[in-house]
Amino acid sequence: MLKKKRLIPPLVTAMAFFVAAVVMLSGPTAFAQGQEGGPTTATGVLERAAPHSPDPTPIYAITDEEAGTSYELISSFGNLEQYVGKKVTIQGDPVPPGSGEPSRPPLLNVTQIQLADSPPPPPPPPKAAPPPPPKEELKKEGAKEKDKQKADQQEEAAKPEEESSPLERVADKLRGLVRSSIAFNTPEEMEVGKTETIELLLSTSSSAEELKQQLSEAGEKQGVEEIPTAERMQARLTGDPGFVIQATTPEEQAISSEETTKWSWDVTPTQAGEEQKLHLTLTALIEVAGETTPRAIDTYNRTILVKDVQKSWGQRVSEFIGNNWQWLWATILVPIALWAYRTYRGRKEAKQKSDAT
Repeated sequence: MLKKKRLIPPLVTAMAFFVAAVVMLSGPTAFAQGQEGGPTTATGVLERAAPHSPDPTPIYAITDEEAGTSYELISSFGNLEQYVGKKVTIQGDPVPPGSGEPSRPPLLNVTQIQLADSPPPPPPPPKAAPPPPPKEELKKEGAKEKDKQKADQQEEAAKPEEESSPLERVADKLRGLVRSSIAFNTPEEMEVGKTETIELLLSTSSSAEELKQQLSEAGEKQGVEEIPTAERMQARLTGDPGFVIQATTPEEQAISSEETTKWSWDVTPTQAGEEQKLHLTLTALIEVAGETTPRAIDTYNRTILVKDVQKSWGQRVSEFIGNNWQWLWATILVPIALWAYRTYRGRKEAKQKSDAT
């Protein structure tokens, strides 16, 4: 028994020297590698491990799924117990190994931990909409908005008037005129004293060819397209002094978007001639500076051959008497009447004398 008791201390001493050698050869090297590489990261299932004797601090273990390296874990910032049995990703600083248990895995002091493959946090709940304003406030806001829009429209409408010149404003009005078609007739020949009728038709919906078919008076018919047309138009027929022209419709007329507008004139030549001229002028009446102002659109000139009528002897005598009856009455008819009266009276007196004897 004495021999056995004496043999135990040398054996324990030999084992202690062996452990110390292993710690000096392997432990410091691993610790140095952890320091050189900085914090260590591992992903795996967190498990419980036996505490390091004699320190009762709880120890946990994890095996990195990618590298297959096992680590023991402690934490100074939080409790790791809540993560036991869960897959986590940890980051920790290496802890120098103790001298009592060199065969245990490297020890890490966990500084960060989170659940691996954890779902993203739910989005924040939507903010509650503010309560609607009272109806009276809504009405006031609506009225203010309408007033603001109206003021903006008036301001925009006033800007072109302020920025553009009067001539530019007239040009804008002319560009805004509606386009229409016209047709009119012109007698090819006329006779002195014989009245002819000239018609002008204007329409915003019919073509010039259609208007030519509607002309009822004789003569050459002409149509024109794309005539600038205002709400009110004026048509006037003038000519050389050898014509007497009488308008049978108003010269100024309002224009309809559906119905055809008609002008007509009675024209009577008073003298013969080969180049008697007629002028048909079409004018738009537009608003300029608050006043109605005429704007000539076009003038159509025509040359008419006017013939003198060949009259019979009886027509000439009748025309002569009709044109000179005052002169004839004073110079011929009155003396003849006096002569006839005196002759009749002389005969009557002579008969009375013969009857008395």
